[in-house]
Amino acid sequence: MSRDLHMAAYYLHPAYHYAHELAYEDELTAAFTRVVERLSISPVQAADAIDEASIGLSTSIQTNT
Repeated sequence: MSRDLHMAAYYLHPAYHYAHELAYEDELTAAFTRVVERLSISPVQAADAIDEASIGLSTSIQTNT
């Protein structure tokens, strides 16, 4: 799990995410999704958390450009 956890943290770190356009990195996105699914109580909660993170990242990208 530590590899997925580290990849998810890298994916969510703003400095790396925006500088390298990580939203398009399938491996990092998949690792983030696996971590959220493992840590969530239910599939619905996991989906909500993934959607929330995606919205938060896209909003931050728009305000930084």
